[in-house]
Amino acid sequence: MAASSKNAMREDSDEPEAAKHRYKEERIDRSKGTAASAMDLAYLTGQRPADTLKMRETDIRDSMLVVKQGKSEKDGQAEKIVRVRLKDDAGALNELGLLIEEFLKRKRGQAVRNLALVISKGGYAFTASGLDNGFERARIKAAAAAEKAGQADLAARIRGFQFRDLRAKAGTEKADSDGLMEAQRQLGHSSVTMTEHYVRLGQIVTPTK
Repeated sequence: MAASSKNAMREDSDEPEAAKHRYKEERIDRSKGTAASAMDLAYLTGQRPADTLKMRETDIRDSMLVVKQGKSEKDGQAEKIVRVRLKDDAGALNELGLLIEEFLKRKRGQAVRNLALVISKGGYAFTASGLDNGFERARIKAAAAAEKAGQADLAARIRGFQFRDLRAKAGTEKADSDGLMEAQRQLGHSSVTMTEHYVRLGQIVTPTK
């Protein structure tokens, strides 16, 4: 596997240098394929690639997705659990709820029954290598499209985009909309200080007048 492809799946370390943000103008097309759906799931939940691939149908309880964050367990700390809402205040499915509904529809009629939310075309649990390869193909395609459109700078930024940037983007947008405390809870950080290092755009303020 190419080095660039390996970098795409490398877990974030929650260190400041790992929290490199890419925004809408640098987006990769996530509109098709299993890897694209996995990217949406990682972004909407704000989770690491490994934790995203571990999500199961049995993790859906009381209109929430129960996410087990495994990195802290590896570090000798207690496993952290986050419950992510699948419905808005009015009781309608939010974007994550609609995505998971699409996952469940996709799984119906599969010859192979697997509880994993993200599955391959054959019905088996999607693997880290499958996600890595799918992400790399999407990145190459997006960069080529930018080059063709005469946007060399954009193409360069896309080539530097890594899967972990989705988590940084999710945390930044959560902090902007609901505050640092909510971003900390979503990302599973042990302190707000860690989240402040991870989310590096700065607070949104209004002008003096």
